[in-house]
Amino acid sequence: MVCNSCKGEFDNINGLKFCPYCGTKLEEADATKIKEIDESGEEAASAERKYDTLKMPVITEKQIKEYKRDKFFKELVKPFKNLKVVISIITLIVIMAAGGAGYLYFSGRTVDEGRIKEDLIGKAIVLPKGTSFDIKKGFIKGLSISERNTNKREKKDDIKVAVTLNNGSLEVKTLLALQYIMDNNKKWVVSDKISLAGDTSVKPLVGMDEKQILEGVKKLNINIGDKEKALSDEDVKTFKMDSRTPDFDNLKETAFIEAGIDSGIIASSGKIKCNLVFENEAWKIAGIERNSSEDFALALSPSFSQDKMLELIKKEPIEQSVSNATVFGGKSFFVNDSFTKSVEIADKKFDAQSKNLSVTVKRQNIAGEVKTLLSTDYTYVLSFDKVQLLKKSKTTAESVTISDVSKDAVAASLVNAQIEGSYQFLWFSDKHTITADEAKTFKTNKVTTKKGMENVKIVTGTITYNDGGKQKTSSIAAVYVLVYDNAKGYSWKLDRVVGEESANYRQYVSE
Repeated sequence: MVCNSCKGEFDNINGLKFCPYCGTKLEEADATKIKEIDESGEEAASAERKYDTLKMPVITEKQIKEYKRDKFFKELVKPFKNLKVVISIITLIVIMAAGGAGYLYFSGRTVDEGRIKEDLIGKAIVLPKGTSFDIKKGFIKGLSISERNTNKREKKDDIKVAVTLNNGSLEVKTLLALQYIMDNNKKWVVSDKISLAGDTSVKPLVGMDEKQILEGVKKLNINIGDKEKALSDEDVKTFKMDSRTPDFDNLKETAFIEAGIDSGIIASSGKIKCNLVFENEAWKIAGIERNSSEDFALALSPSFSQDKMLELIKKEPIEQSVSNATVFGGKSFFVNDSFTKSVEIADKKFDAQSKNLSVTVKRQNIAGEVKTLLSTDYTYVLSFDKVQLLKKSKTTAESVTISDVSKDAVAASLVNAQIEGSYQFLWFSDKHTITADEAKTFKTNKVTTKKGMENVKIVTGTITYNDGGKQKTSSIAAVYVLVYDNAKGYSWKLDRVVGEESANYRQYVSE
């Protein structure tokens, strides 16, 4: 290339716009002319320049800066002439722009409901009555922003959210106050302090634990038979949950407990109605009562056996006089329980209202020659833990059986007995004392008693005895009466022997 001003020749390097010798601005037309010169005679021009000794023009700092600037922009534009490069650069710019815009948007943007919901998980709130409620995943059933006050200057965002929480046991509807603070990375971070900011509704979703109900009720008393009965007593044999009727909308529940009591004296069973209420964010037992008037009716315990009753009866022995129209002329005679051979319960009746047990006892009393069937009525007052005798009737002799005088007893009793004769005056009489051999000759004809006097036996018969050296057989009447001994009971005793010649003989024989 040749400069039009100084005629200096040089190569056109990267679109050079100024002459490197004189600094004159080059025209576009010069480039064409130089090209033509180069084609016509490069050697001539070269030879001519070879001897050209013109002084190199001064290049200014400004020209150098302009040259470098132009060169930079040409290099910068050059890659953009390639379509693929252009597309790649544009894509990169778009991505960077989007990323920057997103960063600017999210770093300064306030939190939404989704973010708040995430931040609440793992937190704990304290309900109005002090119950701690842990917010776990899935517990937030509803959430909406009720109010917010964002202060970007102070980097604070105060938010109130209406939430519905459900942990399977409680449903809580309340207004929570939260505060977000922007950190150094321009991110909103929730503070640990979360408080209630409005009315709070707490509703149970499940009732009180069954074990807790049973343990709580067991500490209480229930009225049975007009008396308080502790359900913790050992005689409460059955105690289990029967059914439950929840009413969670009205914060209450009714539980029915099946209970059976058997103290060995009195038994009772029925259902206990337990009223539960939800107060101060917790269940509690409001009270218990019998489910109905038919529940816990009193009855004799199946284990209150005849033997146990007899043990009680034997603690009340009889030692008294009784009477029966068939003996002793209807007058009283003494009976003692020491001669009782058997005791049995003839009848029993329990009155649940009065708690009285009425028992009729039959005794078989054999006191020597007298066998008596005795009857006594007892009335006991029963409770779960004791039996008390209320009253005992006078023992009656329902029947009396008196044994006959045996042959051996007659023979033994006639020895040394005196037979009354025909007369007796002062100390003189014709009585005869029967010897042992004579007693053996006695032959019984019959034994008679007077009506109502079974305790007196008249034995008539014949006896052979020595009368003045002669053997005499005579009819006699031996009169026997019952006498009582504490050790032996009743036994026959010979009262008198009346001979046929006595004026009294006919009296006994006619009976």
